[in-house]
Formats: sequence, structure tokens, C-alpha cells
Amino acid sequence: MTKLNSIELNVLEVALDHMEEHLNDLHIESISKYSILLHDAPLIQERLDAVKSLKIKIKSLWKIV
Repeated sequence: MTKLNSIELNVLEVALDHMEEHLNDLHIESISKYSILLHDAPLIQERLDAVKSLKIKIKSLWKIV
């Protein structure tokens, strides 16, 4: 298994922060404006959950680096 260095971990954290922001905006927009079909809301939530899970896993990697 290849280990990530601290710069790579930081890049991933920033990318996940941006993705989480984007998904939150989509979720809010889908609720307030119905511009996203309702069947997309669960997919957005699944992705938000995945981002949060990845952020937790990356934080645990910082202990190793």
C-alpha cells in the first residue's frame, strides 16, 4: 500500500471541504427551489455522508504521517 505524504493529505482535505460545500449548496437549492429533482436528494445525501466519512478517515491518517 502506498502512503500519502502530508501535502497529499492536505490537498485531499481541501478538496473534500470544497466538495462538501458544493453538495450542501445543491442540497439546500434542491429543497428551496426544487431545481433538482427529488429523486436526486438521496444521492446528494449519500455523497455528503461519503465526504464526511472520508474526512474522518483522512484525519486518522494524520496520526500515522
